Formats: sequence, structure tokens, C-alpha cells
Amino acid sequence: LIESGQTVKASVSIATKQSGPVKGANVVGEIRGSDLPGEVVILGAHLDSWDLGTGCLDNGVNAVGVIEAAQAIVASGKRPRRTIRFVLFDGEEYGLFGSRAYVTRHRDELDSVAAVIVHDMGQDRIQGYSLGGRPELEPGLREAMSRIDDARGLNHTRDAFIGSDHFDFQLEGIPALVAIQDTTSYVLPYHSEVDTFDKVDMDQVRARASIAAGTIFGLANTGHRIGPRLDREGVESMLRRSGMADQMKFLELWDDWESGKRGRQAAP
Repeated sequence: LIESGQTVKASVSIATKQSGPVKGANVVGEIRGSDLPGEVVILGAHLDSWDLGTGCLDNGVNAVGVIEAAQAIVASGKRPRRTIRFVLFDGEEYGLFGSRAYVTRHRDELDSVAAVIVHDMGQDRIQGYSLGGRPELEPGLREAMSRIDDARGLNHTRDAFIGSDHFDFQLEGIPALVAIQDTTSYVLPYHSEVDTFDKVDMDQVRARASIAAGTIFGLANTGHRIGPRLDREGVESMLRRSGMADQMKFLELWDDWESGKRGRQAAP
């Protein structure tokens, strides 16, 4: 009609309601380390989704992947040196609430967290991990993944971005990695009513869970941490160098960092 030169009018009626405040919860489990139980590596994904569909690609496949990784490690009968903690974060879609709450509640224990891995971009092939603006983490990550056949062709990236549950761990100076992957099947259903179970490719889900299990187990067993926890000055340098500072300013998050409301605290 528009192409024929006619004026088109549309009337839309959308019925919405607000439920008011609700309580959410993270789901946490762990495999206790054998000789370094006080050091922790975290494998996480967010449990919540947008209400329009059933959230299968964002982020059901990755929540399942965390559970499958835990089951695979238990089934192997091998104990990791460090403790592996598996966390399904709630409230990611509404503002990273679950991961921020985790970091806030466990702030006194964060020196013991050696690394965090988050999976949150659908189900397709993992192309590598984002190093969160910290290229010095790559040698240790490659060492941790050295026994994973599928890891040889991965290209880890040095970029850094805000939009998932790794963010508050990064602000605390902890090495925090995010799976980077082909998003071919992810983009169209993203945050829509067609994000449903019929889009799930179980072979892809199994392959991702396998890489997740191998990577987190490798990080738990390396002879040394893949990188240190940065102090506040180190975190701010990383934020500015990687461009995350500009992202935070655009999203009105920078004031929380500058005021000390969010992120690594200055040394007393």
C-alpha cells in the first residue's frame, strides 16, 4: 500500500500489567577442589529470559550447558584441584541483578576467585573467548584448554563489553571470560516470541557443554592462575584501554564506578 502511494494508518492496542516486585534467586552448586579447595573457578549462565517466548536460545541452552558440564565432570570421576562453582544467575535480562548480587554478597571472598566463564549467546559454534580487555590472560587460557581437541582452532579476542553476567566480576578485577560464537541462529529469535524449543540443535548444545566442561576443568587444574586480580587502578586502566569506560558512560554506569558504589574498592 505504501509503495502504491496510499497513506497507511495502523491502530495498536497492547494490554500490559506490572506485577510489582518479585523475589528471584541464583542457583549454585559446586565440586569441591582436591588440594586447592579455597580457590574457586566459576562457570555461569543466566537462568531468566524475556517473557515473549520460552527463552530457549537466550539463555536456556547455556543454562543447560552449565548443568551438563557439571554432570560430565562428576561422571568422569576426576576431582579438580580448585573448587568449581556452577552458577545460574537470575535477573540478567533486567539489569544483571543476579551476578551483581553474587559479587556484592561474596565481596570478602573474591580474592579466592581465580577465573569466571560466562556463556550467553545462543547455541552455535564457539569461536573463542573474550578476554575482557586483558590479553595477558590468553597464554593461561590456552594452557587450560590444551587437552580440548576443538580448542585448537579457537581465536580468543581482546575486546571487552558490558552486556552479561561477567561484568561485575570484571569490575572487581577478576579474570572474566565470555564465550564468543557464531550467532547465525541466535539473531532472529533474540528477545522475541519465536525463541522456542524447536530452534534448539541438540548436537550444538552437547558440543558447547563439552567445551565448557573441558575449559572450566582445565582452569581448575592449571598450576597457576591465568591472571591476577587487578586492584582498582588496574581495573580502571583496563576499562579505559578497552573502551568499556565509554560503554559505561553511554549506559550511565560510570558514576557508580567513580563513586565506589560498584566495582573494586580502593585500598584503605
